[in-house]
Amino acid sequence: MNRTLKTLLAVVVAVCTTLTINAQDLSSQRGESQDLGSLLGHRLDHAGLVINPTPQSLNLLRSLPADISQGVALKGEAQKFAEELSFIKQNKKGLKLTITYPKRGFESDAETPNKSGAYILKVNHASGISIEAYDELGAFYAIQTLRQVVESERAQDGTIPALVIRDWPDLKYRG
Repeated sequence: MNRTLKTLLAVVVAVCTTLTINAQDLSSQRGESQDLGSLLGHRLDHAGLVINPTPQSLNLLRSLPADISQGVALKGEAQKFAEELSFIKQNKKGLKLTITYPKRGFESDAETPNKSGAYILKVNHASGISIEAYDELGAFYAIQTLRQVVESERAQDGTIPALVIRDWPDLKYRG
């Protein structure tokens, strides 16, 4: 009986010591800054345009920015995504926004692989906003990227920069 009591007491002391040490470590960390940037991949700032996750390629064009002050006119497949595009005013007389799915993949763009989730987002003052997506998943991710462009500090006075963004997942599942 005495041996069992000693063993039980030793276990209780060991557990209490471990809990005390862990509590001290946690309390010392509470004042530290938690920088999640390193966990989310590297952060690239393209002159005020930050997109997370960083796309495979982002090219800012030197042409005039696209005017979205009057809203966007959803054309074709884009109408299916009206709810996801609620961050931009929708107006039949606004800048044209189209979403297309190439039937044979990205044949005209060798840089973008034919895989689920891939997309090309183009913004131009003359032709509007076009999303070419491999599938609906790619269209969804392109819309999320467009949201970040619209909400960036580069989007001023109802305009967004002219650009071409190509992106696709490196892994089978995102997130």
